[in-house]
Amino acid sequence: MAELAVRDANTFFGFWTSRAIDVSLTTLSGILDKHSVARAATLSSIGIFVDSRRGNDVTWQTAAADPRFVPVGTVDPRAGLKCIEEISERAEQGFRSFALFPETQGWSLDHACFAEILRIAGEAKATVMVESEHQGGPTLIARAAERCNARVILAGVGYWNLGEALVVMKATPDVYLETHQLTSADGIELVVEELGSERLLFGSRAPLRYFSSSYLRIRFADLPAGDRAAILGGNFERVLERA
Repeated sequence: MAELAVRDANTFFGFWTSRAIDVSLTTLSGILDKHSVARAATLSSIGIFVDSRRGNDVTWQTAAADPRFVPVGTVDPRAGLKCIEEISERAEQGFRSFALFPETQGWSLDHACFAEILRIAGEAKATVMVESEHQGGPTLIARAAERCNARVILAGVGYWNLGEALVVMKATPDVYLETHQLTSADGIELVVEELGSERLLFGSRAPLRYFSSSYLRIRFADLPAGDRAAILGGNFERVLERA
């Protein structure tokens, strides 16, 4: 089987508050080198846990220093008007991808700022990845995205809410799915069968998760070569790099 150009839609670097694990930029870069990852969407976890402005500055500087990285901005809706100002400024600066962490940060998907974030991102033609590990999440995210004409990626969907995600994705064409939790025996194949391969983006959640856990599931999935190539790289180019 020929090697494929791999692009990873879900990485970060810095630290993780609930895990004593090395998730530094050096560690992330080593993982990408080891697996010959051509491009990776990434963000500094300072933006998740400490301050979005500081984190976004670090992310932008990191991507400027290493063109392998696609910078991903983040904001925390609990900051209210400051959050709205931040995402507007970052969209103007040139960020074309954002990530939101309702489950990690502890805010609700019916938060007024969430809808405003999606509206601003939609106007900027940016893509927003949103944590969606719990049942009900895909539905609420898709409804908000449709109202705001925004393109979103569901992150962290697993076997427990995949059925829900498939239903909302069929009804909402601009909703995509990231793969790091799709580790069941036929999860990848089921999505391709129901929706085609163009709505799936490979994501590893490295360095917090093992890169190979997500990668090998796709690498050896029972899929045509074209579908595998789209998931591992082509869709990233279309949805994130050309956003």
